Amino acid sequence: MWDVLSNEEVASIVWMVESEEEAARAVVEAATAAWAKKFPSSRIDDCTVVCHFLQKKPQNLEYMDSGKLG
Repeated sequence: MWDVLSNEEVASIVWMVESEEEAARAVVEAATAAWAKKFPSSRIDDCTVVCHFLQKKPQNLEYMDSGKLG
């Protein structure tokens, strides 16, 4: 996964979903797509992601989703 996605890309993917399961699935899907694009003649490598949120997200994220965050 880290061969094709940056820390920032993974954080961005995780931030956009609601659950740990969705986050893990979304990161695997992004890594698989990025791998296929970066290494088109190679087989896709195995990828396992475990995601555990250390704290819950705030309930009202409208201002963050609108792009007005810092």
